[in-house]
Amino acid sequence: MGETVHFALFHIHQDAKDPTGLLFTVIISFLPVMFLLIFIGTAGAIAALPGVLVFALTGAGIAGAPIVYWNRVHHHIQDFLVSSPMRPASFAVGTALYATFLSSPSLVMAAVALAIFVPLSVQGVLLAMAALLLLWTGMLFVGFSAGLAAKSVTRVNQVGNLVGLALGLLPPVYYPLDRLPPFWRPIALLAPTTDAAQVARAALGFGPIPLSQEIFAFGYLGAFAGLAALLSLRYAHWVEP
Repeated sequence: MGETVHFALFHIHQDAKDPTGLLFTVIISFLPVMFLLIFIGTAGAIAALPGVLVFALTGAGIAGAPIVYWNRVHHHIQDFLVSSPMRPASFAVGTALYATFLSSPSLVMAAVALAIFVPLSVQGVLLAMAALLLLWTGMLFVGFSAGLAAKSVTRVNQVGNLVGLALGLLPPVYYPLDRLPPFWRPIALLAPTTDAAQVARAALGFGPIPLSQEIFAFGYLGAFAGLAALLSLRYAHWVEP
């Protein structure tokens, strides 16, 4: 446990000295909320806050890709793992902690805003957290695999930006699924971020969803996390660029 925390704190210390990256993640996460506040009003902005949680946790998972790549190529972490007591599992967990730290300002700000403006229930919060945890787990494995497979920093950044856009902004994350035409709704549900956002929004009091949709969402998120973990453990191998 100690080696995991030390690894995460080593990287967190670098960002603490220059918080520009943290500020950037906050701006990107809250940008749709700002637009909704301007064009729809306060109610629309508050209803979009669960989307901030989903987007931030998606970004936390994707952020693992450049972190893994940078440590693998520039810090030669593989040699460090071989010559030290630090285990590969500790490296993986430390990477997850650091990646989540990058999104923590957005998560805290959204959670505080929800606590202030929305009457929350313990059951609803736990339900939302369960859906978000499954999404976060799956995205971490996706980011970890991408970082191990990447051959260049340009490629890993391009993949991260593309996946973040495809899963965090294009699907109905910041707005309800029923805003889409009926034809597009089943297609949107193929994105795990859509399922997590719908469950979180309903659990936090922004309108109920059918029980069948909630069951499907948890099943789909669980399958996504499990498949991402399986593919990562089976096919994600350490390769030198």
